[in-house]
Amino acid sequence: MLKAGVISVMLAACLMSAGCGTERGPYSPIARADGIKPHQTNYGVTMMDIKVRNSFLLVNHSAKVAPAGQIQARILMQNIFKQDEVWADVRFAYYDADGMPVEYGEWRTYYFAPMDLVMIENNSIRGDVKSFNAQFRNIRTRDGRKLTYPGEIEEHGNWRDGVMPH
Repeated sequence: MLKAGVISVMLAACLMSAGCGTERGPYSPIARADGIKPHQTNYGVTMMDIKVRNSFLLVNHSAKVAPAGQIQARILMQNIFKQDEVWADVRFAYYDADGMPVEYGEWRTYYFAPMDLVMIENNSIRGDVKSFNAQFRNIRTRDGRKLTYPGEIEEHGNWRDGVMPH
């Protein structure tokens, strides 16, 4: 009985001493090694996973500034499948002059009929925003199955690493 107690105390001491030697916080956020800003913070359209990129054709995107300074963003996407209808979640993020996010829209689900063109529009609420980013994710088929591969994003025809850990 005494041996079991001594072993328990020794085990607890070893576990506690192992944790004491490791450095703890403050922790740094995840950052790209090459120093390039993540595409989520840039102007344009971001595909959050490869299945979204392989399902849509970006036909056009544009932004106008309203008289009060709000951004009116428009994205024209086409479902590339001839027989399959798909759904995707889309939200808009708006950034100030320093590239800081100041406004996020809610994720909204959009329906894309086979080979159909879909106009997705959104307006910022604030008048001090300077750029926007439309983010597409969670593409689903008719049976509701989600097809996602996090960790990569696509913008304007180029694949980039996201800020999410692999």
